[in-house]
Amino acid sequence: GAIVVLVPSWYLVNRFSKEPVKAGLIMSMFWAGAIFSAECAGIFNTLLLLIWTAADPDCNATMPVGPKWPMEAPSGGCVAKANLEWVLTPGIVEESFKFMVLLRLVTSLEEAMKSKALTRFPRMSTISCMPCCGWFLKFAASPAVVVLCGMAAGAGFGSLENVQYIAKLSGVVKATGSILPASVRIFTAMLHIAMTGTCSFFLAISLFSQRKRPFVKFIGWIMMVIGHGSYDAFCTFQAEMPVDECFTRVECYDDKQREVCVFSRTGKLAECSCKDGVDEETRKCASNSTAVLVESEEAKVVLEVADAKKADVPIHEMQITQVTNVMATAGAIPGWYHGTTPKVVDRIHAALNASRTEKFWCAKDLRESYVCGPAVVEWWPGAWTSWLLGTGIIVLFCLLACIGLPVVERDFHSRQQQAAAEAANPRGQVVQMA
Repeated sequence: GAIVVLVPSWYLVNRFSKEPVKAGLIMSMFWAGAIFSAECAGIFNTLLLLIWTAADPDCNATMPVGPKWPMEAPSGGCVAKANLEWVLTPGIVEESFKFMVLLRLVTSLEEAMKSKALTRFPRMSTISCMPCCGWFLKFAASPAVVVLCGMAAGAGFGSLENVQYIAKLSGVVKATGSILPASVRIFTAMLHIAMTGTCSFFLAISLFSQRKRPFVKFIGWIMMVIGHGSYDAFCTFQAEMPVDECFTRVECYDDKQREVCVFSRTGKLAECSCKDGVDEETRKCASNSTAVLVESEEAKVVLEVADAKKADVPIHEMQITQVTNVMATAGAIPGWYHGTTPKVVDRIHAALNASRTEKFWCAKDLRESYVCGPAVVEWWPGAWTSWLLGTGIIVLFCLLACIGLPVVERDFHSRQQQAAAEAANPRGQVVQMA
């Protein structure tokens, strides 16, 4: 996806620009976005997500479910909190590291000589007149070059990120024979190009403006921080667990040398299985009969419904089955998900692994005690929200590049021509034609 966008853009800029843009400049920005920005952002994202999870295990960026999920959907406050955490994590982190790559650009030799890369850093050469970091700076001859460099940095970031995501989804592609889960990443590659391109457009205005307005360069950055974080948040909110995976909440304690677990809406999240499979329409166990125990030497526990309104609620015996991988449920494909991001699905499974390794039989005659294939946020409008936001960001960049950039470019070249004319005729003398 990055090549499809970058190559035609580079061709157009070279065709209409007075000074050609070398491929080395584009590749330098591409690899800086891939190696520096993507790797550094990955480290900071991981640390911040761990902090959010430790601060609130029930409601955080990767697991915005609340303490009573899946029996009750998360509250609006929980969703808003998770959205803010996404803005503070990939929004600020990723857009900042991509924006740092663009700060290498200078518009003149005078600006390069004043740069701290030449004046503040220690020399790394035995030659006294050889500065340290001259290779760090890159010359941008026009606003179009700045925008093209921004697109290259975003393309490099998105390309490396997609390689990591597709590697995780390789098992799904092989199991289903469909490339749809991986092909979704093409859209995100375009999105990274558009977001960094938007930041570079406002940076170009700041660099080439006749009046010094340094604050203008941050307008696009702020917009994309909010847009990027909200896009990732929407992808999380719209995700759904696989239909074959069922969840309940239990509280367990020791009673006469055996473990007793009771169903509780505020208990710990646990996974349960339907003996006869799951009805995809009702998202409940296929049979309404009481769970049948499998004869085994493994320990049995009694599950009593703790918050039932009726006193004569039957007691359900359930067998604890030790599982080594909670993702490998009957009929489920490990790693498969409904939505555009597997992060929230993986996080729920990770939380189950961390809390307990048991999996119960679902109490099929008490249908409100479990939910199969729950949505992360039941009241979320749907998957169209993330697509709409992402498409809006891409359309915004297209408008800036196709309408705004030519205006900025013409203004810059007209000022260049005017300055050249004044330099050729410094006293403003009128030259008469013979």
